[in-house]
Amino acid sequence: MAPRRHDGSSGLLSAGWLGSPVTSATPTHTLPMPCAPRNGRCLMPTGVLLLRHASTVLLPGCQTFCCAGRYFLFCSPKRSARGVHPWEMAEHSPHAKITLQRLRNFIAVVDEGTITSAARLLGEVTGEGSPSSVRQNLQELRSAFGGRQLLVEHNGKQVPTDLGESLLRYARTMVELWKGASRLGTRTLTLAFLPQHAFFISPVILELERSEMTVHSRILGEQDRSTIIFESHVIGALAGGEIDLVVGPPPEPSRRREELKEHRLYTSRLEAMLPGSDTRDRIGLDELIHEGPLLVPPGPTRSRRLLNRSVRAAGLPAPMVKLDAYSSKALVAFGEDRHGTVVIPSDIADPFKEGNILAGPKASTFRWVPVVDADGRELTQEVYATTRGRPPADIVATVDAIRRSTDAFSLDVAA
Repeated sequence: MAPRRHDGSSGLLSAGWLGSPVTSATPTHTLPMPCAPRNGRCLMPTGVLLLRHASTVLLPGCQTFCCAGRYFLFCSPKRSARGVHPWEMAEHSPHAKITLQRLRNFIAVVDEGTITSAARLLGEVTGEGSPSSVRQNLQELRSAFGGRQLLVEHNGKQVPTDLGESLLRYARTMVELWKGASRLGTRTLTLAFLPQHAFFISPVILELERSEMTVHSRILGEQDRSTIIFESHVIGALAGGEIDLVVGPPPEPSRRREELKEHRLYTSRLEAMLPGSDTRDRIGLDELIHEGPLLVPPGPTRSRRLLNRSVRAAGLPAPMVKLDAYSSKALVAFGEDRHGTVVIPSDIADPFKEGNILAGPKASTFRWVPVVDADGRELTQEVYATTRGRPPADIVATVDAIRRSTDAFSLDVAA
């Protein structure tokens, strides 16, 4: 027997799930719990009065019924005075305050730690953003959750509460889905890479352009090799949607974001440029330190940090550095004139080796050998292509093309 609707008419209850859209044509939802009707009759069971009460509060005009072994939630097709069905009221209020712009502001504050830094990042990426507008967006977002706190200050940084952490996961997913939807029907890629990697990136860009993809190349500055600058400017731009793919170091472990995905390309190693008359096929850290001054990248670079960390671990004195420079070409030029020993990563050294694109007239008079620790282990670091968490097929294909290019140049010392 079909239950009576609130307006006195009778009708069969249709199946659905609580929480999905309901119209006047399909006014009911099946609740995910069994029940036992009495004498085969559909009835409103007293055992779910609390549920009925909750649904009445949240969704005015809704009732629960037991029929055919299932609880049904029935909502009257009548609309409110504003012409809005109770289900629509539940769907859009207060969630209308949860907008993509506010979610982006929330994510930026969590990632950057302060409202001022978040506003600066948003201004760089979208051209919009001020501390006052970020505060306003956070207040509106908080009001959507009944005024419950989403962020608290800790050691001068804004950190999410438990509710904020839950929202952050949804926010990142929603923003990524929106970005993906925005890309539908387009074949445009913004690719950022360090100048030292241009020799294996260039063939990939040609391949992409032949497939009618529009590629915007962003050649990073030498100073972007600083781990601090790379993390804040380059990885920050990637997370903010300004860049689609970055080739270089991975995001710092302490700040690795959930929405970023790392794709390993190859492993490089520290190599030293020795005179051609030197017959050693490798050089130990102790030999490197005691034989003379070094020509190396500056302290903030990943390779210099690897070298310094290995020296400290071996209990050796700090190396004497005659020149530190971001420009590998400058280091090699000074090395060829015997100012000291150049120590740089193998992938950056590769173009300067004899027969390669940046090899000068003196390249044949020098040899590049790996630097090893006391146990004979090479000092290595990995190079990645980093994308946002759910890259579209075109970007995945680009990562594969870059990996094929690095394989063609035999850059992976771990292979």
